[in-house]
Order: sequence, then C-alpha cells, then structure tokens
Amino acid sequence: MARSLISEVFGETTHSETLRAVLISVVGVGFAIGFIDPLISELLDQKGFDEEYIGFSSGMQRAGFILVSLIIPLVIHKMGARPLFLTGILLLSASFLAVPFVETQLWLLPLRVLLGSATGILFIMGGATVCQLSHRTHKGIMLGFYAAATAGGVTLGPTLIEVLPTKGAFPFVFASLFMLFMAIPLIWAKRLTQNFEDDPVKFNGVVLLLALPTIAVASLVAGMAEAVNENLLAVYGEQLGLSIPGAALLVTVCLMGGIVLSGPIGWLGDKIGYLKGLCVCSLFIILTFATILIERESLFISWPLLFFAGGAILGMFPLTLAVLGHHFSGANLAGATAGYFFMNGVGGMLGPIVCGFMMTRLGDSGFPWFMLVTLVVFVLTAYFFAEKKLKL
Repeated sequence: MARSLISEVFGETTHSETLRAVLISVVGVGFAIGFIDPLISELLDQKGFDEEYIGFSSGMQRAGFILVSLIIPLVIHKMGARPLFLTGILLLSASFLAVPFVETQLWLLPLRVLLGSATGILFIMGGATVCQLSHRTHKGIMLGFYAAATAGGVTLGPTLIEVLPTKGAFPFVFASLFMLFMAIPLIWAKRLTQNFEDDPVKFNGVVLLLALPTIAVASLVAGMAEAVNENLLAVYGEQLGLSIPGAALLVTVCLMGGIVLSGPIGWLGDKIGYLKGLCVCSLFIILTFATILIERESLFISWPLLFFAGGAILGMFPLTLAVLGHHFSGANLAGATAGYFFMNGVGGMLGPIVCGFMMTRLGDSGFPWFMLVTLVVFVLTAYFFAEKKLKL
C-alpha cells in the first residue's frame, strides 16, 4: 500500500500531477490565510474600527464561505474545475491587496464576504478533486493528507508574522504573491479539467448531502467541534485556572493533533471502513471529555488526551469526504462536497453560540458537556441510520 500511495502522489501519471498541484496550492492558501487573518483584525483596529464590528466582519467571512458552498453546485458544470480554482485564487489575491485600502465600514463587509467566498471555492474544489482522483483503496489517507496540508498551512501561517515586516501594505502584497506562486502548478494540471464537466448537478449540494443522514450530521458535528475548539478551548483552559499562554497552548496541542493524525486516521478508515472510523473518532472524543469532566483537576491526563482528540476531530473530515466519494462522482461529488462545507459552516456558527451558553450556565463543566452531548448525537445517528442512503 505504501508503494502505491507514494506512486499516486509522486509518480508521473496525470492523476499524480493534479494531486500534487492541489496539495501544493492548498498549503499556499492555508499559509496566506493563517498569516493574513490576524493582521486584518490588527489593521482594522489601528484604523479605528471597534471590536464588535471587527468580530461581526469576521463572521461575514464565514458567511461568504457558506454562501459559495450553495453556488458551486450550480456553476461547476458550466465553468469547470480549472476556471473555478483560478477564479478562487484571483479573488483571494485581489481581496488581500484591497484590505490595506479599506477605510469605511461600507466596503469592509463585502470584502470579508469575498475573502470567505474565495477561500470556500478553493477548499471545496480541492477536497472534491482529491476525493475524485484518489484510488478507492486509499481515499481516506489522501484526504487526510489534504486536511493536514490545509490545517498545517493555516496553523503555521501566523509564524510568518514573527519573521516578516507587518507594517503597511507589504504583508498583504507578500501573501497575495506567495499564494499566486504556489498555485502555478494548477495551470498545468491536466486532469483538473476532466472530472467535473459531466452531467450537471441535479440537486442542491445540501440536498445531496442530506440523502446520507449520518454524513449530514457528521458534517454539522465536525463543524461545531472544530469551531468550539478554536474559539472556546482557551477560555475553558482559563476557567480551569491556566494562564493565558497556558490556555492558548491547549488550542495549539489540539491543532497539532489534527495535523499529525489526520493521515493515520484516514488510513484507518481505508482499513476498517469510513463510517466505522467516524464512530471510532467520536467514541474517543466522548471518552476524552468524559475523562476530563471527571478528572478536571489533572492536567497531566488532559494534555495528551486533547492531542488525540484534536486528531479525531479533524480526522472526521477525510472520513466524511471519503464516504461521499463512495456514493458520488464528478459534478455530483463536487456538489455533495459543497454540501458538506455548508453543513460544516453552519455547525461552525452554531457551535460557539451553544457552547458559550453552556459554559456560562455550567461553568467549567460546560465545555466538556457540550462536546459529550454533540458527539453522542452523532453516534446515535450513525447507529440508527448506518449506511442508509435516502432516494432523491
């Protein structure tokens, strides 16, 4: 298996060329976004925008991601994969270049929507392409590499802030050019034009996803868990008495777990089945937060558990998309992938709201209880619906 996997990525086939191009480009996009997002908030603060409005505009970026997930199934057949990829790259590049010149609230919101939409195009089409081209025996591990590349870029991107100038327009110009450079392989990726121009999508991507109830719930739950980890895990650490750096380190441990373990979790799904893999991930997350709830004073136990829980949370992404790859192909796979990101985005918006409410009401037990209840809902859905696919 290892030899065939290496051949698939580093060989000389047209599939290999396209897979390399997509993986390289998403690393570039991830680095650029991870580098620029904190600088956008800092720049807007320097220009006098209040914190509430900066936070609201950030939410509009996620809304743009969700919006484009509804549009992609409608245009993929007419535009094709390569024009969509390049449109996303050019829109994101132009958005980066425009940020330093935004002076009024009137232009900020549409710009953040455009940033989110461009990011959505690239991540949705990247996931669908990797899923379509990967061999059926190791879709999981290939999608795991894709998840790790994406998350790794976004996580490590902020490190560039420490080594590059961050004043004025320079960081935005640098991020734009860096991303364009990393996207060059997409121009020559031959198979990028041959996989999504078949029959047009007959249903909205969300409808396609809802035909698989277990996967629809998995998409929602994964989005909730990811967003809560990124936004509220540090707050939970402070509730437990950690310092601000110590609480932030909890988030880093979780994110690193996702980057390191996504590939192995995808490989596990290839071996035992993707739905079983999703259930294993969910049960481990449940076990982790049940242990933390009982032994919340013992951080010695919590740190390693959170590393593996972070891997399980991000590992749900490749396993979920691999299931979609089993049921759909071509333009319908792109539509279903867009449906996944729509549900994931909705979960990302709902998760912090519900978890924040529980943390306010239940104190330092609110966070683990939220994770427990959310993942138990998925396990129950998987148990009752299993691999059932509804007829459209």
